[in-house]
Amino acid sequence: MEESFHLSQESNKKLSITIYEDGFAHVHEQRSTEGYADESHITWKGLPERIDVESVFVAGLNVKEMSFNYDSLQKNTLLKRYVGQQVFLEDRQEKTTEPYELLACGHDLIVRHLKTGHLLINPDKEIMLPFKNGELSSHPTLSFHIRTKPAEMIDLNYLFDGLEWAMTYLIKLTDSKLELIAQASISNDTNYKFEDAEVKLIAGTVKKYDNWFTSLKVPTDDYLYDAASASMPVEPEQFHDRELYTVPHPISLQNHQKKQVDLFNINDIKYEKVYHCTPRSSLVKQQVRFENSWGNQLGIPLPKGVYKIYSEHNGSYEFLGEDDLEHKISEDRIEIDLGEASGLKAEFKELKSYKEGYHKLTDIEVTLKNSKSEAEEFVVTYPISRYFLRVKNESEKVDKQDRYELIFKVVVESYSKAKLEFTIVEDESIHLKHF
Repeated sequence: MEESFHLSQESNKKLSITIYEDGFAHVHEQRSTEGYADESHITWKGLPERIDVESVFVAGLNVKEMSFNYDSLQKNTLLKRYVGQQVFLEDRQEKTTEPYELLACGHDLIVRHLKTGHLLINPDKEIMLPFKNGELSSHPTLSFHIRTKPAEMIDLNYLFDGLEWAMTYLIKLTDSKLELIAQASISNDTNYKFEDAEVKLIAGTVKKYDNWFTSLKVPTDDYLYDAASASMPVEPEQFHDRELYTVPHPISLQNHQKKQVDLFNINDIKYEKVYHCTPRSSLVKQQVRFENSWGNQLGIPLPKGVYKIYSEHNGSYEFLGEDDLEHKISEDRIEIDLGEASGLKAEFKELKSYKEGYHKLTDIEVTLKNSKSEAEEFVVTYPISRYFLRVKNESEKVDKQDRYELIFKVVVESYSKAKLEFTIVEDESIHLKHF
């Protein structure tokens, strides 16, 4: 038997993990070959169960061939190795052990007695598998058959499934400004632990083939929770059109653990509380809005995540609501929906539609109701089509307009209602040009 030099986790000199939002990670390990004595094989022990073997590449070895060995410790997996081979059945009452050939181990266990030729189906006896020392790999192992002496340090890179991260934003509101705390929640569901790892986080979706190991994900109902604060704000780096965050200190990830790491904390961000309504519903939504701009202490990429809003009240903070938003870039407006606003209602009506030459005109009426004890400003959004020309006869001036919508701002006094009226003008001659 050819001798093998074992590289265990104890020989680890560096462990770096880059975690992606899609539920997988890239690992770079560096291990020392101190003690190597001219063996023909290098065995790399201590790997995650859900490693993508086809992603492995190694530096510091002149490799002739690589083998991956792993025996999942499950009954059917072990039995399949012995289909067509000799096994033993032990009758503990009779205190006998007889040799059999294992024929099948699917829905039924079928064996043939090697002396009598009799077939047994699902025998009521203990089955013994003749494993030899070294044959059973209870943990994933890579074996490298090498041509020449290895380098003093060997670098191994691979992908594996089961590590993921997501951004959570905690927002604390005061009367006029807010504090934004960005936390990365890292979940380890790999049946493997990582000690003192350098961790990087990449925001954005990466195109990746849906390989076999993505289907092996274990339910993540119960986690051990831990929190780690960054000693300083983590500035994102641009990496191939994605944002890369480097956690400024090594962290350890236990199996089935979720760890939260503070990435940055920004104060004095100006915001506005908005009551927003559209024709899609009579309900008025409460929103918190702020500009992601340099002039507002921000102007940075904000990866997709959940925004949790708290507001100060009598010296403490109360939870207002949460919303999940997609990735935001610098100069984007952040609009966080907190749900239905109590005491406010909006009713949209299309009064009539008529033609003037090639123009189609539609009269719109919006009734805004405020049953609260103080005046409130409604932000009314009305969608427009690509045939839109202009708006006229508006009872309130248009506050903003773009290719997709008109925005009005209307103040409604307490315990009262107000009407917003306007006419949409569309060019129907565009329709005719297509014929």
